[in-house]
Amino acid sequence: MLLSINHVGKHFGADDIFSDVTLSVEERAHIGFIGANGTGKSTLMKMIAGMMEPDSGNITRKYGLTLGYLHQDLGLDDSCSILEETLKASANLIAEEQQLEELLRQIESEQDIAVLTKLNETYHQKMEAFQDGKGFYYQSMTLGTLKGLGFTEEEINRKIAQLSGGQRMRVALAKLLISEPELLLLDEPTNYLDLSSISWLETYLSQYPGAYIVVSHDRYFLEKTANTIWEAEDGTVKRYRGNYSAYVRQREENEYALQRAYSNQRKYIKRQ
Repeated sequence: MLLSINHVGKHFGADDIFSDVTLSVEERAHIGFIGANGTGKSTLMKMIAGMMEPDSGNITRKYGLTLGYLHQDLGLDDSCSILEETLKASANLIAEEQQLEELLRQIESEQDIAVLTKLNETYHQKMEAFQDGKGFYYQSMTLGTLKGLGFTEEEINRKIAQLSGGQRMRVALAKLLISEPELLLLDEPTNYLDLSSISWLETYLSQYPGAYIVVSHDRYFLEKTANTIWEAEDGTVKRYRGNYSAYVRQREENEYALQRAYSNQRKYIKRQ
């Protein structure tokens, strides 16, 4: 289990946003989070991300959990180009690549056999770690992600300062996807994408190696990306297994069962 939400409550002033919410996020869970505006979806996402504390209950995260959250405060550097900013998501791999290059320079100039043997061992160890971390693919992965999210080859050298709000959000989304956190939190990501980019994101998320929670009003998007639905309603969050179609069926069955129970109760009262 990556995360558990235990009897969480949250209120603003006299208004209760949530009360006694209990949920969990398992490894590789693909969760679509739905609900009317104002039902507290973004509030719960911020609490999961650790940006806001619950007023009651608690949220427990797996030790060392890596978590990425796409939200309004993007923290992008206006002086960087789109490509430069996105490559920051691979900073560790870039640093490893530079270390390998420096080791090669030392190996080429070293005359002492004992030192050379040690340098070669270090080089091969670091090269193996670099390969395991997809080091040979970070540049193509960066370009492919930017292209998938709608940026052309000509655009990737534009400065962040020149971008619209929607374009800046797409850069932040690209960085987040490339970093591949264990738990990915996306709040209405399709608002900033055209149809081809939405289709690309659907495919990407369906193959995502970690878990994610996506807030969305797009039922077609959820149909293809969710295997669990959370619905925020009346101060709580209900969990439904399956994609959006499965959620609709289960909700209709629940409503029918409630209506039938109410009807039976009315008949009983009338008889009495």
